[in-house]
Amino acid sequence: LEAEESLQRAFTLDPTNPFVSYHLGQLYILMGDKVRSRSYFETAMENSANHIDLENRTRPATLQEAGSTFFST
Repeated sequence: LEAEESLQRAFTLDPTNPFVSYHLGQLYILMGDKVRSRSYFETAMENSANHIDLENRTRPATLQEAGSTFFST
């Protein structure tokens, strides 16, 4: 996927950018890859200390909507 390649390239250039991690997490949800999705969402949360808007979007929109069954492995 072109989107995956572009986001992975951006992540390689700046792995602390929470927006890139967030969008990778969203992409992997769509692809059905729970493990990768969770990893990128966790990275986004860890790096979002100065990005309150991202943290507010990540928690309710992704973690709660996905539900605990989404992340069960």
